[in-house]
Amino acid sequence: MKYCKIIFVIENTDTIIDAFANAGFAGRDAKLHLKLHVTLMNTTYRRDERKSNTFDAREIHKEFGGKDWGEYLIREAQISKRFWYDADGYFHCCGSLPFHIK
Repeated sequence: MKYCKIIFVIENTDTIIDAFANAGFAGRDAKLHLKLHVTLMNTTYRRDERKSNTFDAREIHKEFGGKDWGEYLIREAQISKRFWYDADGYFHCCGSLPFHIK
């Protein structure tokens, strides 16, 4: 698994927070409470009836962690309000920060 892209995002969180704060989407103290989130696998629509929102992915990582899955270009960061969804069930985007692609 390639971690360099994730590290890039983490190292640049100040830039992301500053942009959201300047746009009025976050307070100036947001750096104290930053919580990055990414959904890698959505289990909402699985067929299993058990009520479990999380799972331990260590075994999956052991088996597939060394596989090159390619790259995915992240075009923007979005800020969403918890428990607020659009009609299609996706998180409602309250604001976004587009990344300039070179």
